[in-house]
Amino acid sequence: MRNTPRVVALASLLLLVTAYPGATVAVAQEAAPIAPVVETPAVCSDLTASGISSAVAGGTATASVTIASGCWVEASFVSYTAPSASFNDATASQQVLFASQTRSGTGPVTLTFSIAVPNCFFQVDLVRGKPITQLGPDNLYSLQGRLLASVNGGTTVCTQTPPSTPPSTPPSTPPSTPPSTPPSTPPS
Repeated sequence: MRNTPRVVALASLLLLVTAYPGATVAVAQEAAPIAPVVETPAVCSDLTASGISSAVAGGTATASVTIASGCWVEASFVSYTAPSASFNDATASQQVLFASQTRSGTGPVTLTFSIAVPNCFFQVDLVRGKPITQLGPDNLYSLQGRLLASVNGGTTVCTQTPPSTPPSTPPSTPPSTPPSTPPSTPPS
């Protein structure tokens, strides 16, 4: 039997009644159990972001975020196709979300990320919170105070691949042969 507070209280009451026979004992109604106190981790800024590694066009980029003890953090690793190899607020709206990964955790913990990088001009961002699906001059991670690390690069303009269609071939012309007639068979 476990020594829970209820068991201990009942055992103490039994000892009291045994030690003082004839004593009157009043028993209070049992109170409702008290819910355990659960501490919610603080959403905080106590974290360390690694640099972005291996961000090359057509490759896979990696990064990590280490969260301090007692803190809760949500972070995302995001890649975009971009209009050039360098960032410009004025053309941010031309970037298109390519790949993303979002993770969260309560420290002490390290969150690791790995995402695909476009095979053209790109931007890769490590950020707090969820990805921005449509960047713009007034909708940037840096303006929101969420940018942890960023890399731009690539050497070619991004183009959309046309849908795959079979190659066009001219219709084949059957050889010119006289129509064949079935051999005539004599009636039987």
